[in-house]
Amino acid sequence: GTGAIPPLTKDPTWIIDPIDGTTNFAQGLPLCCVSIGFCIDGRPVMGVVYAPMTDELFIAAAGYGAFRNGVRILPKSHAVALNHAVVCCEFGYARDEKQVEAMV
Repeated sequence: GTGAIPPLTKDPTWIIDPIDGTTNFAQGLPLCCVSIGFCIDGRPVMGVVYAPMTDELFIAAAGYGAFRNGVRILPKSHAVALNHAVVCCEFGYARDEKQVEAMV
């Protein structure tokens, strides 16, 4: 994308990232996907993510749950300690000092 991202309104809105993980894609790493979301009244109601390099399709819809390759993704029944988790941070499109500082 070029320029600023327009603010999300109450109008029905599709949000599409054709190469989510552009840097990984450019380096040939399999951590990239196509991401599509749909919002109504400024709230996400549906999302689809396809990772072509791992052939994984994730689908979620408000009130219907989430699925990976057609199999329901069940929530974890217990909390996992942070030292057993993978934590990632990506600054997205924010590049000016004020926006980056607000995220850190």
